Amino acid sequence: MEIAFTNHVIERKTERTDYLVRTPTIAETRSRVPELEKLLRGKGNWYSIDDEEEGLTKFFCIVNQLEVYCGILIDENDSQLILMTTYWPYNKRMKSRLFPRGKPQYSRYYLPE
Repeated sequence: MEIAFTNHVIERKTERTDYLVRTPTIAETRSRVPELEKLLRGKGNWYSIDDEEEGLTKFFCIVNQLEVYCGILIDENDSQLILMTTYWPYNKRMKSRLFPRGKPQYSRYYLPE
């Protein structure tokens, strides 16, 4: 399963100052995408939920309880791709958004190698 990043993620990652993979420019962020993907695969805790209203499988990945990457599953032909669409710092407010009480919860997801 591949992981891809939208321009929005790249821009958000560049403008933040509290990131794990340090990249001060957009060009440098784009060049460090393989390192970022390795970080998500190695240290990320992945969660998913099937959104019936939108017809999407949504994912998010929490890295070291510092960063949250949100994305969707794109299933074309025989290949699957997780498209990371946005990035946020992980904090108490973000945790309550991801795990709201009394609503369907994301379930733990283990990426295939």
